[in-house]
Amino acid sequence: EIGGRALEENKDTILKLNSMSETIFEMAKTYKEAAATIVDEEELLTTIQNTGRKLNSIVNTRQQHDKTTLLDNTLWNYLTGEIDQHDFHERLLLYSIEFNEKLYNVSILNIEHYQDGEILNKVRSFIEENYSALCLFSPFQEIVIIYGGYDEEDILRQNQNLVEHLHKEQLGTGLFYLSMGKVVNTLDGFEDSFANARENSLLQLNFEPNVLISNKNAMDRQEEIKRQKEIKENIVKKLMNGEDVFLLEIDQFFENLT
Repeated sequence: EIGGRALEENKDTILKLNSMSETIFEMAKTYKEAAATIVDEEELLTTIQNTGRKLNSIVNTRQQHDKTTLLDNTLWNYLTGEIDQHDFHERLLLYSIEFNEKLYNVSILNIEHYQDGEILNKVRSFIEENYSALCLFSPFQEIVIIYGGYDEEDILRQNQNLVEHLHKEQLGTGLFYLSMGKVVNTLDGFEDSFANARENSLLQLNFEPNVLISNKNAMDRQEEIKRQKEIKENIVKKLMNGEDVFLLEIDQFFENLT
């Protein structure tokens, strides 16, 4: 009864306290929602900024890719004789490129991991940053390199150094062959140098990988193949005639084979 009387007498106070508690609870809830909204807005702003940066990066990369593709097409069309030298010069003006070296050569680089775009671009950048050279990606999954130099030894040395660097730098090329075309002294000779590089690249099966194939070692290798063929024919001829074939001849054949 006493408790009931106390509750009755303090009813208004209790109602006020309940009301205040509800008000405090609502204020806390509102503050929490407001804080969450502020966080969400900050996150949204950060997301928008990051998205903007990514879009800009994509656009810049795309523009650079398009520019590179157009330059590659120009160089390829000239190397294959599809445009003349006047047209070639006119197009090069768009890229602020000039060929003012005394001598040139065109080489073809075949790499095992050509399908990996990141590796491909890394190799191209490495060559253009470290050598007096301009690169293009050919339709035949090759990196075509146009070297410039002051004499034939300089150009040969650049080709040899690239082979050494590809060994050491670990650019992810995998196995590779660098086929060197002949040295020429005018832009008119680009097509002939490229054709010569193409001929040398066809000899890849006759060489161990990770080497430079030049006119000199290509001729040496062709002589070796010719001698190997002669030894083989001589052995076969002796066997057909019932003659003895000495072990020395067989050993010589296999030595030439490797």
